[in-house]
Amino acid sequence: PINQVVNGFKTEWEDPIIMRRDRKRTLSVLADPYLLSDETADSALKQVRAAVEAIPMPDGYSLEWGGEYEKSHDAQKNLFASLPMGLLIMFLITVFLFNTVKQPLVIWMTVPLSIIGVVIGLLSFNAPFSFMALLGVLSLNGMVIKNGIVLVEQIKLELEQGKSPLQAVVH
Repeated sequence: PINQVVNGFKTEWEDPIIMRRDRKRTLSVLADPYLLSDETADSALKQVRAAVEAIPMPDGYSLEWGGEYEKSHDAQKNLFASLPMGLLIMFLITVFLFNTVKQPLVIWMTVPLSIIGVVIGLLSFNAPFSFMALLGVLSLNGMVIKNGIVLVEQIKLELEQGKSPLQAVVH
């Protein structure tokens, strides 16, 4: 019988998968906010961050924020790193398109006006300026510039047809 070999049995549960990050064992704590609430990952993090970071860690333990916070932070960092060069290239393309600086400057002066509308929209719907909102702003600016190019070209054509500057702009 088994009683001759062991004194007893003890059941212990263990996680069969050991998760690692940078070759260190990790413990992940996850949370899903209520889908119909106004809660975002950023606002939830702001609520709990101070309390969680106040927890004393034993020697050899560390705390890192990951998940959606980390992904959003990395995506925004990468986007903002390449954004100035992209805007400069877009401006240079419009300068080469018109062979002058005046008309592209007029077109690019409409971009800040679109930002006013974005801010009003986000504030009126109490929406956060998230990564998706940032992509929406960039898309909107692209459409504003495209429409500006078409409008300036149309004004240029009407001026060449002999219309007065006021008639070319208003018509």
